[in-house]
Order: sequence, then structure tokens, then C-alpha cells
Amino acid sequence: MENKKTKRRMKKGPKRLLIILLIVVLFALCIIYLINNFTVKKPVNKEAKIIDEIKDYGYVLEDNETNLYKDLFKQLNTVLSKDEIDYEEYAVLASKLYVADFYNLDNKTTKNDVGGSQFIYSSALDNFLLKAKDTLYKNVQSNIYGDRKQELPVVKSIEEVSVEKTTYTINKEEKEAYQVVLNWEYEKDLGYDDEKTIILAKEDKKLGIVETKSPNNEE
Repeated sequence: MENKKTKRRMKKGPKRLLIILLIVVLFALCIIYLINNFTVKKPVNKEAKIIDEIKDYGYVLEDNETNLYKDLFKQLNTVLSKDEIDYEEYAVLASKLYVADFYNLDNKTTKNDVGGSQFIYSSALDNFLLKAKDTLYKNVQSNIYGDRKQELPVVKSIEEVSVEKTTYTINKEEKEAYQVVLNWEYEKDLGYDDEKTIILAKEDKKLGIVETKSPNNEE
């Protein structure tokens, strides 16, 4: 009787071992599945860092800007560092910087990352941001995890068409202003705006964009 029991135990031993191995394998597969499908993704886009600034005017340069923008910012810094400011040159560079940032959507992380805002007249900023998020930036897909496949515009170059001194009325007060006409090119033509008339009004010593118009005079 004991020999029979011993034989039965010996037969059951490999079966139990096989069952344990199957359980271990299934458990491992479950862990792998959970890791691949339910692990929280970590954002790969780091917060932009300020690498330069024009303190007296409140302009900052962040490290995620394009080379075109960085070069224009350097030029603006030179102009604003002079004892006597050439406001026409200032107006042109501020307008170019606005275009280089606002219409360059490829380096934007989300639709809320609206470019060019630091060149907008202070009292017009809230309306500008709301309108941008509802129009040009409305369909910009999130790139928080660095996996965006959407093709977005990259501003390649900007040309000055004209600049002239004018006036602009804000709250019944006539302000010194400048009207700048620009056109620009993209790395790839995706059908976005490529020409604007930009009006900047003087706010203390600083210029701020109060209005932009397309060639058909629509804002």
C-alpha cells in the first residue's frame, strides 16, 4: 500500500510543478500587459527656460524658440539698448517677432501655448488669447508626451514690406502708433496666413500690438 501511495505522489509531483510554472507564466504575462497598457505616461516636454531678457521692456527669450526668433530677439535687444530708440525699427522687429512666434505652431505644446503674446498691447491681451485659442490654435493637438503626428507650420523667413508712423485711438485717447506690413514664408506651405498689416501703439516707452489685418482688411 505504501509503495502505491508513493508512486501516486511521484506522479502528482510533476503535475503540480507544471501547474505552478503555468501560474507563474500567466502572472508574468499579466504584469507585462498591465505595464504596457496602464502605465501612466510621463511628459517628455520640459518646461521652457528663459535664456535671455530685455529687462526694461519685459521681453524674455525662451530656449524652445526657433533660430529665426532668437536672431530677431538679439536684434531687438540691440535696438532697445541704445540711448535713442528708433521706434520704426522697434516696430518692425516687434512685429516680426510676433509673427515668428504666433504663426510658428510646430514648437507649441498645446493649443493654450499661444505665441507672440508678449508683444500685444496690455489692454488687448485677454481678447487676443481668447480669439487665438478659438481660431488658429483651436486644432493644435497636444504634444505633452512627444508623440504628436500632426503637421504644423514652421515660419522660415519674414520680410518687411513697409512701415509708417501713424496714430491709434484707445479709450478716446489718441496714441502714437506704427503700421507695419509684413509677409513671410513657411518651411512648407500648409495654407496658413502669410501676410499681415500690424498696428502697434505706444504704451509708455513700449510698443504693443493693438490690431492685425489681412490684405482684405479683415482682422
